[in-house]
Amino acid sequence: MLFIYIFRNPLIWVLPLLIQIASYWMILRKMEKRPYFALLPVAGEMLMSQDLFRRMRSFYRPAFATAVLMVTAYYLHLQNLYALLLKLLAFIVYGVFLIRLYRRLSFRFGKGIPFSLGLIFLP
Repeated sequence: MLFIYIFRNPLIWVLPLLIQIASYWMILRKMEKRPYFALLPVAGEMLMSQDLFRRMRSFYRPAFATAVLMVTAYYLHLQNLYALLLKLLAFIVYGVFLIRLYRRLSFRFGKGIPFSLGLIFLP
């Protein structure tokens, strides 16, 4: 799901976002968590992180860093090169967190590395 944020047109995001919400709904239901948290994907990732990581700082640190970087980028305006670099850095920080989350999720359900790669590139 990481590649959908590269596109600038929000209409392109709708279908992958709906697929992500549906898949998070099923995953959270299988983990016996509250599936309605899947409606907001970040909340679903936070709920999954509670079971998959030992400490919640594994979720809060990249989420907070990404939020700070994005707010700073929008403060510097969209035309600035520094804003673009900050957005790229935010994309990388949260992307690394998602890769770790999907890897742990696939191992938790007894799948291997190919399944992890499928989770990273396809919902």
